[in-house]
Amino acid sequence: MALGSVTLDPSNPNTVYVGTGEENFSGDSYYGAGILKSTDAGATWSHICGPFCGPFTPDSGGAQIGGLAVDPANNQILLASVQSVQDGVYRSTDAGNMWTNVLSGNPGTAVVFDPTNGNIAYAALYANGVYKSTNGGLTWTAINGTGTNNLPLTHAGRIALAIAPSSPTTLYAGIQNATGSSLLGLFKTTDGGSNWTKLTSTPDYCHPQCWYDHVIAVQPTNANVIYAGGAAGTTLVRSLDGGNTWTILQSASRGGVLHADMHALAFSPDGSKLYLGNDGGAYSTTQITDTSPTFTALNSTLGISQFYPGLSIHPSNPAISIGGTQDNGTVLYNGGLTWNQVTCGDGGYTAIDFAIPSTMYRACQNIDIQKSPSGGAFGTWGVGDIGIDYSDRHDFIPPLVMDPSQSNTLYFGTYRVYQTTDGASSWMVISSSLTSFSAIATIAVAPSDSNTVYAGTLDSEVQVTTNAGAKASAMWINRSTGLPFRSITNIAVDPLFSTTAYVTFSGFTGFGDNLGHVFRSTNAGSTWTDISGDLPNTPVNWLVVDPAVPGQLFVATDVGVFYTTNEGVNWFTLMSGLPRVAVLGLALDNPARILRASTHGRGVWDINLGSAVATLSAKSFLFGGVLIGDTSAPRTLTLTNTGGAALHISSIIGSGDYMPSNNCPSTLNTGSQCTIIIIFKPSTVGFIPGIVTIADDASSPQLVNLSGTGLNAVSLSPTSASFGNVAVGSSSVIKTVTLTSNLSSGISFSFRASATFTATGGTTTPCGSSLVAKGKCTISLTFKPKQNGTLNGNLSVTSASFATQIVSLTGSGTGGSAASLTFNPTSTVFSNELIGTTAAAKTVTLTNSGPTAVNISALTASADFTAVGTSLTPCGGSLAPASKCTFAITFKPSVIGAIKGSVAIANNSTLNPQIYDLSGAGVLPVSFSPSSVTFAGQAIGTTSPPKIVTLNNNRSSALTIASIVASGDFSATPGGATPCGSTLVAKGTCTFQITFAPIAVGTVSGVVTVTHSANGSPQAVKLTGTGQ
Repeated sequence: MALGSVTLDPSNPNTVYVGTGEENFSGDSYYGAGILKSTDAGATWSHICGPFCGPFTPDSGGAQIGGLAVDPANNQILLASVQSVQDGVYRSTDAGNMWTNVLSGNPGTAVVFDPTNGNIAYAALYANGVYKSTNGGLTWTAINGTGTNNLPLTHAGRIALAIAPSSPTTLYAGIQNATGSSLLGLFKTTDGGSNWTKLTSTPDYCHPQCWYDHVIAVQPTNANVIYAGGAAGTTLVRSLDGGNTWTILQSASRGGVLHADMHALAFSPDGSKLYLGNDGGAYSTTQITDTSPTFTALNSTLGISQFYPGLSIHPSNPAISIGGTQDNGTVLYNGGLTWNQVTCGDGGYTAIDFAIPSTMYRACQNIDIQKSPSGGAFGTWGVGDIGIDYSDRHDFIPPLVMDPSQSNTLYFGTYRVYQTTDGASSWMVISSSLTSFSAIATIAVAPSDSNTVYAGTLDSEVQVTTNAGAKASAMWINRSTGLPFRSITNIAVDPLFSTTAYVTFSGFTGFGDNLGHVFRSTNAGSTWTDISGDLPNTPVNWLVVDPAVPGQLFVATDVGVFYTTNEGVNWFTLMSGLPRVAVLGLALDNPARILRASTHGRGVWDINLGSAVATLSAKSFLFGGVLIGDTSAPRTLTLTNTGGAALHISSIIGSGDYMPSNNCPSTLNTGSQCTIIIIFKPSTVGFIPGIVTIADDASSPQLVNLSGTGLNAVSLSPTSASFGNVAVGSSSVIKTVTLTSNLSSGISFSFRASATFTATGGTTTPCGSSLVAKGKCTISLTFKPKQNGTLNGNLSVTSASFATQIVSLTGSGTGGSAASLTFNPTSTVFSNELIGTTAAAKTVTLTNSGPTAVNISALTASADFTAVGTSLTPCGGSLAPASKCTFAITFKPSVIGAIKGSVAIANNSTLNPQIYDLSGAGVLPVSFSPSSVTFAGQAIGTTSPPKIVTLNNNRSSALTIASIVASGDFSATPGGATPCGSTLVAKGTCTFQITFAPIAVGTVSGVVTVTHSANGSPQAVKLTGTGQ
């Protein structure tokens, strides 16, 4: 991920904000993906998308945030200078969560707060000048001076801005001359921007690319000490007298220690140390005012090289490689982590002679080809571009490729194709212009036919010749029909068939076309098929055809490497160990089975393809609704070893109610496949996530996400009803419950409501005593209270064909007379009880509070509860005034969730029956809260803040927890208030935390699988997140 700015909260330096996207206005300045925030000094990060995440256009992925500043008095307020579809300055008032554009017009190039007064802030807009806010960035006023003391903006471009912390009304503004990319001038104000003075003796420190490398910094303790940095000629300059006189401290082009192209200068708070960042890395010095300060390179552990496409591998020794980097030359690899620069500045495409590997070629920026006959050693490179017209229109990094069959034949692209057949001693043009208005981006020669050559252009044209050997007489045909109008990045040709080719595209889908990024032709480009499949919507930069495994392709994208084993029907990530970074090139050493990835910002990485590769035919299965206890139709999963070595399978396990069977051997040979059959047998009602985990010696574990829904034989909707307040003796409004049969045959059943509730067949398709297969009917419920207070009950539907189903009912009686019978306790609540088990009995004492004896004739409990007289004075028969009796209640839940009920006490008083309220809840042995977790949009390559899940042991015995494992892009570890261990006490709870780190754009599903010692193990918690 490209970064453009970083700032610390001045009141809490452990809080760090990072703006993504390079705001350097160059062709290779990568787009961003919002803001990253850490509150623990970088140990963990959260992603803030705000208005900055793209894509915004076919070519714009996300905003480029070049500056960030935190209000010194109120750390909830931040400002950001931004280049985006809506340029300018953005403001947040809630520590970066939400952002509003407060200054627009052109890209914001700088933003700073007065360190002594958070109300005052300054900003610069490209070409528009400098602005000031006196209300913390809410509103802005231009402060470009008056009269002759103003900023010249007629030819202004990029503006760099710096404030003097020790004298915050003193600011310095460096302005690019947009007509020539030199320095228009460095200007100074000492009155907060009312008047500006040009510092006329300032060297042109950023010529000739002030739009790209242009930075100023002022020592925090001395407003007269100013540093400015820029391009190669005057890389670093300094003034010790407020800008009156200057010294050139470093010149990269004249042997300076510092690399060219300065982008960042930052002082320590006490001004004793200066940090510098440029195209060569990071440096520092403590000799701030010394005549000739020395600088220390800080790059020994920084692997941040930006490689361009076109890296090559030695044909017989993969420990030798050569590639081109952004502003750090063409570099040679000899097996160690240090690559040695051997030639030229911005290195580009390279080639190694496969017949005489000591002969190497390189093409640098623009038109610059050289050849080394001595293994690429420094000082052995000679001119190799005789015959090429330097005035040709061309890409900044033009393509140079070697014919894979004839090593002396190479091709080079400008807006036309050049060919050499004598090892770059001379070149000739073999095409007319192949592009409408741009340049050639890629060239590919068919390995099986040297006459077939493909060329792809930046303006989306594919041109093909089948007689390249005819040299200047070669005929080219435009083969672009059916392709998107986006820049072509690479073409690759099948090693066996010259007519089978692949083309990849940059840009983003969804802006005028819905086409993907990878296309295949089997007829030399006459027609193309989109094989992007399930690749994310991101630029694809390179493609490699695997000559050893038919159908296997590898692509380099802006979010890493992907591969397919079925010609693009499905794509899979190949990110094991690879940073989340843009990959611009791939090279495959087939004999060694090494795939080498050149990245734009994290160096070069290898993966050994000689190991086993486990490839699955599907990533997930949906089982739909299945009756509890029934078995679903099987789902078939194919496991194929597409790698170069045998795959050793140790286990194939399903979670919870999912049961896999397989014919897989313990050793699966290369190219072989086996079958896994998965069935779903739900044990409970509701959505049930699951997973099949395949443990092997490839990129284990392999995970297949599963989902299904457990259905009762019948279902009731709604599952509860509340009647509110109803006057005693009156009837409530009718509430309707719908009964649905999920069975494939007819059923007989009965239904009743408890206590003061009444259940009858509904007004529409009324329920009777039977129901056809898959049928529906309705039940009408009314509530007619006979006593005051809350009254619970339930509707129960019973049948020999299914377990009793319950709808919990509640209502309140008002305005009635006092009851003769009173209870202690006034109601009974059962805590969570395992389904199918009976809770310990609870005793209720009933008192006759009336003046006369009451005869109790029956105790009737609603479904899932029982009530019987108990103890020495069991309820039943006559109960004298002021006398007491007791009855015991038990609870045996039949369904999951809250269950309301009652005991109806039949008696001869004026309130008959009198109702006693009950409630409880049915649970599984182990439950989770929440039962599913959803993550908001998360930037690819970043990790979300953790979310906590509570595990409940509902059993009366200890629980053993064997494992808590998350799938795919999710991670699960013990965490939270009471982290889960290996055991959990009876009725205890513990917590674990889940994080989400997506590696691709789009919706990502997964599960946390918890394996334990109770029934129903393993169980799963459903996870969902979105990568962006």
